[in-house]
Amino acid sequence: MSFLKNCLPSNAHGQVVAAKEHTYNVIIMMHGLGDSEYSFAHAAKNIPLPNTSYISLRGVYRLPLDFGTPEGNWMWGEDVHFDTNGDLESEADFSKCLSVLKELIKGIIDQGILSTRIFFFGFGQGGMAALYCVSQLASIYQFGGVFSFGGKLPLAMTLPSSPFMTSVYFFEKRKNSSIDDYEEGRLKKTFRSVQRICWNRDEKTDMPSSPNEWFVFVEAISKKLYVHNKLYEDAIQLS
Repeated sequence: MSFLKNCLPSNAHGQVVAAKEHTYNVIIMMHGLGDSEYSFAHAAKNIPLPNTSYISLRGVYRLPLDFGTPEGNWMWGEDVHFDTNGDLESEADFSKCLSVLKELIKGIIDQGILSTRIFFFGFGQGGMAALYCVSQLASIYQFGGVFSFGGKLPLAMTLPSSPFMTSVYFFEKRKNSSIDDYEEGRLKKTFRSVQRICWNRDEKTDMPSSPNEWFVFVEAISKKLYVHNKLYEDAIQLS
């Protein structure tokens, strides 16, 4: 069993997809509103990265709506709101989510993983919760990065006096489909490095939906991963 399973707080649930080699990097995956940890755990198995393990977390509250999925429907915020179109709003109180992540991150770091090798992968409300929680913890830890697919900063959040070092990659299916220029500006006031990536399509969600789109994510995160090269470890120095 992966040591990461023991890092999960007692009030949290998740699936660990462990690296085949030694783990140097950890990606915390946060699903969208109404989903569960199983969908992202399945995705993690299809995108193996060297020396990298995944923790696919379950939302900290059960959604009070039944979509008929056997794993249940979960959310990251305490309350449920609807917009003027009758759709579920992502913005919510993420206090419990922050508490869970804070304990989880401490557990991971206690196992010897550097905070700069901890990454966040979130979709929709999961991306919003990841951005919010990282911003609240960035004065304590410097993380490897946040990969948010359609999840923006909560509008109710107070921005910091100066941006944090953590890098953010924001993905959306078409420019301005998930955030506008004002919301992008809020991201840049919160995080020093923000890259906005558009799939340039109208259908489906902000998540990658083709091998080429997944490659964009893999290429971006691969530049930040620590990969242990056994070739150098076993090499004999020549003089």
